[in-house]
Amino acid sequence: MNRERAISTLGALGAVALLGIPARSGAELSPRAVIKILGPQHKQIGPDRLAHAAFVPSEIEVPVNELVTVSVVSDDLETHSITAPGLGIDQKIAPAIKRTGKIVPVTTTFTFTAYGSGVYRWYCRYACDMGTRMWSMGTGYTGRGKEGFMAGRIIVV
Repeated sequence: MNRERAISTLGALGAVALLGIPARSGAELSPRAVIKILGPQHKQIGPDRLAHAAFVPSEIEVPVNELVTVSVVSDDLETHSITAPGLGIDQKIAPAIKRTGKIVPVTTTFTFTAYGSGVYRWYCRYACDMGTRMWSMGTGYTGRGKEGFMAGRIIVV
């Protein structure tokens, strides 16, 4: 996907996730992050040419030694998690709700403090992506190689 198409299709946050465009603009790091889980109805197409749910952005930068608040807005009907063993995070993310044929997003908010700088991998630990033979989960439940879908990085600086 080229840069212009990614930005027009997914907006700036989606382009950050899929193209690795640096999210940091030189401004001070914020101890707050908002992540969206886009359900497969948004047609996040993987290399297997099927639609998958995706975390956008899948990579966030946070300050070291500060309480960080993360809000995850899900419009996917499956349960997910942000699991980062190196940071002691294992947060279940509530699924969206289907009401009268419409999908209603649900927000899950959690906090954590990272006591050491570095790059920490996170993944979804729940068996999800059932409609596409769990492609985004990869082998096992760690989603290796599926960054931008059910895995990503938390960069602590």
